[in-house]
Amino acid sequence: MNIPAHKLLKLTCLFALGLALLSLAALNLTLAQQPSRLEIPGRDPAYSKFDSQLGGMLRTWNSGQRGAMPAAAAATQIRNQAVLNRAVADNQGVEAWIEFDRATAINEAALRAAGIQADDHYRVVDEYVQAFVPWNRLDQVSNLPGVRSVSLPPRGVPDVVISEGVARTLASRYTNAGFSGQGVKVAVLDVGFAGYSSLLDQSCP
Repeated sequence: MNIPAHKLLKLTCLFALGLALLSLAALNLTLAQQPSRLEIPGRDPAYSKFDSQLGGMLRTWNSGQRGAMPAAAAATQIRNQAVLNRAVADNQGVEAWIEFDRATAINEAALRAAGIQADDHYRVVDEYVQAFVPWNRLDQVSNLPGVRSVSLPPRGVPDVVISEGVARTLASRYTNAGFSGQGVKVAVLDVGFAGYSSLLDQSCP
C-alpha cells in the first residue's frame, strides 16, 4: 500500500508526540513516588564555620578523643596535616584565624573565657583575630556571637625572586666563588621609626 509522503510525515510526528507524552507521564509518576523532601548530602553542621583544612584537622582530633582512631595515630595525622597546610598546631591546639561580623564588636573577654591567651600568637586585624585556640575550645569559639568563620591563618607563599640588589652589589661574584653565607650569623637591630613623620621634608626625604 502506497502512503502519500505528507500523510507519512504526519503519522511520524503523531507517533513521536505520543512517545514524548508517554515519557512525560512516566517521569511525573516517578517524581510523585519520591519523598516530598529530597535529602541532599551537605557539610556537617558541626563543622559549617570551619574551612576545609581546619575542619579536617578538628575531625581528626575529635576522632582521637572519641576513640574512632588511636590517640597516637590522631596526633601523628594532625602533625602531618599541619605540615601540609603550613599550620601552627600541636596536640594542645592550633593557631586559628577568627572572622567576626563587621557589625559585631570583637568581644575579647569572651575569647579569654574560651581559653584564648594574649600571647605571641594573638593579633587583632580589623574584624579578624589570630589566636592559638585549644582543640577542645574550637567549637565554643566558633559559636561566639558575631563569629562568621574560623580558619587557618593566611600564609604568604614564597616566590623565587632574585632582587636587583644582587646585581647592583655584585654579590654574584661571591656566590660564584663559592661563598654562600652558610654558617654566618646575622643580627638585625630594629629600634623602630617612632617620630619619623615629624622629620619628613627635613632630615628625611
